[in-house]
Amino acid sequence: AIKGEVVLTPELEETLSAIFDARVPHLWENTLTGDEFSWRSPSLGLWFTSLLSRNDQYRSWLDNGRPKSFWLAGFFNPAGLLTAMKQEVTRQRNKAGER
Repeated sequence: AIKGEVVLTPELEETLSAIFDARVPHLWENTLTGDEFSWRSPSLGLWFTSLLSRNDQYRSWLDNGRPKSFWLAGFFNPAGLLTAMKQEVTRQRNKAGER
């Protein structure tokens, strides 16, 4: 859009303005309907640092298998992870009890 190759929409203009001001663009933290889907950070630098840390955690998990401990705040939905872990333990215990 800056080069004139794409139309500068209001959303793109807001995103560019936020980046220029070192703020996290609204569309990076919220869905189009306004629901929050990302973590909140006071500055773009902190948000991006957190993004890199989260990526490192996920990449390590993929490369080295499941870790013995988690950086819980590094998940987009920590409650969802805890629920999944409880379900996994319950299923394992139920299978063990059936034998």
